[in-house]
Amino acid sequence: MALNAELFEQINKSMFTIKIKGRNKARGVVWLEPGVNYLKIYFTKGKYHSNLFEIFPNGWGGYPYIKINPQNYNIEQILKLNSVALERIQVIL
Repeated sequence: MALNAELFEQINKSMFTIKIKGRNKARGVVWLEPGVNYLKIYFTKGKYHSNLFEIFPNGWGGYPYIKINPQNYNIEQILKLNSVALERIQVIL
């Protein structure tokens, strides 16, 4: 797993991005898009599995995402999906 020092944040107009520094350029790992009563979390491209969240395979830019609301919030499942995204991006760095 990557060191926290390699990860950094970028605040965009409508999203919050977590990126990792690569050899040539930074790559996005996770994108957060807040809504009124929900949060969409987009992940690095690939297939993801979750027993709790419905994973939408073709979100913005073709990135898979989950939609979190107060009824289905589970930090452990979110962290597992984030770890999978981080492992996938490290393979191509």
